[in-house]
Formats: sequence, C-alpha cells, structure tokens
Amino acid sequence: MMDTLLQDVRYALRQLRHHPGFTAAVVLTLALGIGANDSIFTVVDAALLRPLPYPHAERVVRAFEVIDHDRWSASPSDFVDLRAQNRTLSGLAAIDAYPRTLTGSGLEPLPLPAARVSGGFFDVMGVAPAQGRPFAASETQYGQSQAVILADDLWRTRFGSRTDLLGQSILLDGKSYLVVGVMPPGFSYPPGTEMWTPLAFSDSDLATQRGAHYLDLVGRLKPGVDISQAAADLQNIATRLAREYPVTNKDQGATVIALREALVGKNVRTALVVLLGAVGLVVLIACANVANLLLARAAGRSRELAVRTALGARRPDLVRQALTEALVLATLGGAVGVLLSTWITGAIGTLRPAALRSIGALHLDGTVLAFTAGIVIGTGLLFGLAPALQASRAADLHGTLQSGGRSQMTTREGWRLRSGLIAVELALAVVLLTGAGLLLKSFARLERVDPGFNPAGVLTFQLSLPDPRYPKPEQAALFYNQLLTQLQGLPGVERASAISGLPLDDYGFSISVHLLDGRPVEPRSMMGPQVRLVTPGLFRTLGIRLVRGRDFMGSDRAGAPLAVVVNETAARLLWPGTDPIGHTVELGTRFGLGGARAGGQVVGVVGDVRDAALGADPRPTVYLAHAQFPVSDLAVALRVAGSLDPLSLTTAVRAEVRRLDPDLPLSQVRSLDHIAAASVSQPRFAMLLLGSFAAVALALAAVGMYGVMAFVVGQRRHDIGIRMALGASGLTVVTEVVGRAAVPVAVGLGIGLAGAFALSHTLSRLLYEITPGDPLTYVGVGSLLATVALVAACVPALRASRIDPVIALRTE
Repeated sequence: MMDTLLQDVRYALRQLRHHPGFTAAVVLTLALGIGANDSIFTVVDAALLRPLPYPHAERVVRAFEVIDHDRWSASPSDFVDLRAQNRTLSGLAAIDAYPRTLTGSGLEPLPLPAARVSGGFFDVMGVAPAQGRPFAASETQYGQSQAVILADDLWRTRFGSRTDLLGQSILLDGKSYLVVGVMPPGFSYPPGTEMWTPLAFSDSDLATQRGAHYLDLVGRLKPGVDISQAAADLQNIATRLAREYPVTNKDQGATVIALREALVGKNVRTALVVLLGAVGLVVLIACANVANLLLARAAGRSRELAVRTALGARRPDLVRQALTEALVLATLGGAVGVLLSTWITGAIGTLRPAALRSIGALHLDGTVLAFTAGIVIGTGLLFGLAPALQASRAADLHGTLQSGGRSQMTTREGWRLRSGLIAVELALAVVLLTGAGLLLKSFARLERVDPGFNPAGVLTFQLSLPDPRYPKPEQAALFYNQLLTQLQGLPGVERASAISGLPLDDYGFSISVHLLDGRPVEPRSMMGPQVRLVTPGLFRTLGIRLVRGRDFMGSDRAGAPLAVVVNETAARLLWPGTDPIGHTVELGTRFGLGGARAGGQVVGVVGDVRDAALGADPRPTVYLAHAQFPVSDLAVALRVAGSLDPLSLTTAVRAEVRRLDPDLPLSQVRSLDHIAAASVSQPRFAMLLLGSFAAVALALAAVGMYGVMAFVVGQRRHDIGIRMALGASGLTVVTEVVGRAAVPVAVGLGIGLAGAFALSHTLSRLLYEITPGDPLTYVGVGSLLATVALVAACVPALRASRIDPVIALRTE
C-alpha cells in the first residue's frame, strides 16, 4: 500500500514538473487562500482560543455596573458592597490604572504603566509572586500602602535581576515604596502593567464617592457557579443598592462577563469571526478555481487516461492517482501559504486595534500548523474529488477515439460542471464583496462624524506630579500655570492648555449630581456626568465650539466664585428647555481645595465632544476650572502653527518640563490626530482586511471566468471555424459566447445576493448608521461583479470572433 502511494506521489510530481505553468497557477491560487486563512486563524487563536496565562482562567470574570444597558466601571462604595454581599464569587478585587514614575539611582525618570489593586487581587488572578510575597493585610489599609510588587520584565531590565532587591525601597513619584515581590514571567494584568501598589479607601471616600465610577473589577467564580448565576447575584445586590441610594444608583444594575470577552470585546470577537468566515470563502473560491483548472487539464489528458485504462488501470486507480496529484498540489500550496502567512500576519500585527494588542505577539505555533494541515487535506480533497471522478469517467478508449480525442469533459455535462463551479465562485465573491461594501460605507459615515473638536496640529502628553514634591493643591496649580506660560512662548506654539482627560482617549470619570440650583436632585435615570478639569483657553486649543456664555479665564482661581462650563448634552439633561447660564450645580464628591464639593455657577455652554468613541453618543460633561480644583495628573495640549508637525516640538517641550522639574518625565507623547485615528482602528481593521479578501475573491472569480471561457473557446475552435465558414459574423460568435457565460453569472449573482442578505446580520455590530440590508450596497456589488465577470468572458469571446476558419479547420 505504501509503495503504491509513493509511486503515485512520484508520478504526480513528475507530471507537475512537466507542466510548470499549470503547477505555478494552482500553487499560487491555493497559497493565497491558505496564507490568508493561516493569518486570520493566528489572530483568532491568540485572541479567542489560546488559554489565558492564569490558573483556571475560565473562572476569572470581569464585573461591571450597568447603566442604560451600557457597562460601566464601579465606584468605590459600590465595589465594597458588591464584594461584601455577593455569594457567588470567591473573591472580588478592584483595579485603578495609575501610572507611576520610577526615579532614583541616578537614572533617567521612567514613566511606567502601573495599577493600584485592592486586597486579594493576586488570589483572584490565581497567581502568586515568583519571589517575595503578595501584599499583607496591613498594607491594604488606607494610609499604609507603601509597598510595591514588580513585573518580571521590569525587574530584569531596570534592576538587572537583582536578587537583593526584595526588602529594598525604590522611588515612585518621588516617594519611597518597599519592594515586597516580583511576579512570574509573563504575568501582566491589566495588560502592559509593570508594577502594582495597594489600593485602599478612606471612610470619606466611601461616604462621598458612590457616584464616582473609575474602578475595574475582577472576580473569581466559586466552584460549581457559572457566569449567569454570578450575574444574577450581582444584579440582586445592585437592585438593593438602587433602593438604598436612589440618587446615585437609580436604574443601575450589575453583571459579570468572562475575562477573555472583556479583554477582546464583543465587537472584536464578531469582527474576527466574520474575517475567519471571509477567508474560508476565499479558500472555497480558490478551490473552485483549481477544480476548473484540473477539469481543463483532465480534458487534455483524456487520450492518456483512456490508454491507461486499456492497459489495465481500474477506475479506483485513476481516482486515487488524481486525488494524490490534488493533495500534492495542496501540500505545495500550503507550504507557500505558510510562508505567505508570515508576511500577512506581520501586516495584520501593525493594523490590529488596541483590543488585539493586549493579546501579545502573533506567531505560528503548533495549533496554527495543525490547522494548516487540516486546511491542506480538506482543500486537496475538495478541489480534487470532482475532477478525479470526472476524469475516471472519461477514461473510455473507444469513446475517446470516436470523438477525435475529445472526452466527456468537453460535452454538455462537462460544461455544466464547470459553469456550476463558476456560479459558486461568483456567489461566494458576492457575499464577501457585500460585507466589504457594508463595512466601507459604514466606515465612511463614521469618519464623517463631527468629533466636536479639531484634532489637526495638536501635540499632547501626560504629566503626573509626585505627591511628595507637590503635596498641596496650590502647588499643582502653580506648576501647571508656569509650565503652560513657558510652553506658550515656544516658537511654533499658538496656544497651550491642559485637561484631565483628552477626547477619544477612552478616559472616563463621572460624578453624580448632588444639588441643582441649591436643591437636592430627584432620583433620575441620567448617569452622573463626566467631569473634566481644564485650564483657561482649553476649548480654543482643542477647537471645541463655545455655544454661549464664556470660557474659563485667569480670574477663575482659588478664592474666586466657582465657575462651571457644561456641554450641550449636560445642559439639555440638567436644565431641559432652560438656558443653563447662571444656574448652579454641585457634584456628589469632595476634592480639591479645602475638601469643597465640586461644582459652581454655569458660565458657559460648549459643543458636545465625542470623548468615548466616534460612534458613541456624546456624554453629559461638566468642565471645572483646574485652578479652583487642582489635581496633579493632566494631559497638556499644544496647538502648533500652520503645517508644523506637532511631534517636532517634543524635544523643546521636554526641555521646558525639565527646567521646572528635572525628575518629571513626559508620557504618552502623541498628536491628537493619532488619538483620533486610534479611536477608529477597530472598524478600520475589519474594513481593510475584509476589503482585501473581497478584492482577492473578485480577482479569483474573474480569472476563473476567463479561464473557463478560454477553455470552452479553445475546445470549440473547430465548431466556431465551421460556423464562420458558413457565414456567421464575429458579433454573432461574441454574443453566443458571452450569452453562454451570462447563465452562471446570473445564477451566481442571484444565489450570492440572497446568501449575503441572509448572513449580513452578523455584521450588524460592526456597522454605524447603516443597515445590513442597505439596498445601494447590494445593487453596487451586483453591478460590479456582473461587469467584471462579463468583461472576463468577453476577452476569449473577442478572440473567438477573430478565428480564421481555414486555419481552424486545417488544425482540426
């Protein structure tokens, strides 16, 4: 048996070597489909299939508060209640992403992604420090949080893998922290975090911050508990809290989802499933193309097959040999496809959105190679079986010699098989093109959305003032005032301002409304507004429209009447039908000078800004003067003059910051254009990839149509010559050939449009202001594909119309 198989493989290789053009066409076609499949499966494997690096990761969940059907981070008070009252989680921990600056040891200040975590965080994640210990109970008490645990990578790169570092102190933000542990290699949660410090709340925090939502929650399910039970448990707690705290928690729920879903996101998961399905269609189109090529080749080998039959070859032998040749071709295509996929995967790695960057590096592993092997075998059987069976039926010496060497492959039955494959190719291409068209139209509409600000020509960076060097709020206010004054004087800088959270940067900090015009707020379904602390001129710097009233001014400082600016959505929700200018608002928390409640008198209304995402509705936002409520962490924004590249000012800006504080590093230095582009990276990722696959499908379908019609014209050369000798015109020949091609085109378009409409609902999550059944997209795709297919058929048809009857008859 093995000897027979090896003999078949050697014979197949010999045949393919004798026909290099045919072999190259088949291998390249298969490599395109298999390479694309490998690349997308690599991403799917990393994002959805590969186990997360935590013990029993399937039991780790993210908990959210739910407001107006949207998931929100939790407030400190709600977190404490959820942790104490739940019955389904063995642990629940809170996380506050809080970047730190590592200084000391004579080294350059290093900004690091860090997180403050509540007690029990490492138990929830199921990972203990590889060296040292987790935080002690005393270290998770408020005011006792001077301990730090390092990521393995930071310990190796910054501290040279020092074994004596445990028990030593390091400087974070100018403050001494005791190193108590180093995590195992590969552990980093939230993704990218390089150090962890304890998170604790004072009694004042818990009393005043029930409306301040900024904590991410992670939990671990108890044995025997599933996600739905945990979600119901937390929802019951949220319902009780809504009754107990109607002002801050009315209509507020809670839920849990799997950690993987939280890391990747529903929309990204949907996009990956759609893309995996898309490349599957590309492989099927490639298989149909290759099957047609094999059918054409088998037709040319009909005399050979008939002779082999006459010499004793049985039909199973011919089928086995044909399938072996198909599998050899599939293997060659798979090998080239794997090489191609490394390039495609690299390109995908540069395009992938932030949600997919958290899954780490993309690489071919055993799972991907096993998937490739399955694809190779499946495609080989898929495109090889029909031609193998057809070829074995054509191996009839008497019939072949009677027909002058033409086999059944050139008969009506053979035409039906080939035209059926063309119809399948076109139908699959229609599905892909329709999906790509819908995403393209959706993305075009998304890019036309007014973000509410002008991102062009703005440099941004983050600063975090260390508490030990700036212990008083007045010092933070003075520092930013001096810095912005100096930056304003730099050549090329038109305006310099600062804000606590940049637009489209996924920054969220909300506070519940406590008083409106001095009166307690009635329970309302509106979520507490977003709060932004800004310096004078910020709205002009970012190009945010001033609707009425005034901007913040230098006179809005400590000791002056508290000033507030609201956006149009907040004005509409807080004072419906009334001009908010002159009204007062007080927010339900205390921070800033003297522990005063945040708020004041409304002095201006500005346009809405899309601060969460371009496709998300603007959120109600209250802007406060930073000088009246100073905080240490701000994003600085510089609007530059003319066509100057904002990033070209980075060196000068860093020098000005160091002039005020040599130990203060800049972090997240970006242009506002970059932030705006990153906000649409996910829909752009899906659109570009699906569009690329659709273009490949269109090209394959066009090549397939051309190949079939060229084969038909070549096989009917003698008949066409006779007809032209009898007086048929070239136009008649063209019309007949194109008319014959029109049948599979019409069938393929009909089936494809119906299939696209049936499957389009899977794209609904990825579309913005466009329905999956958008008629213009379907009409456009149908027209495009019909045109391309008929043009591909016209080329051999025109060639047929120029056949010289005498030469055709003589050749035959």
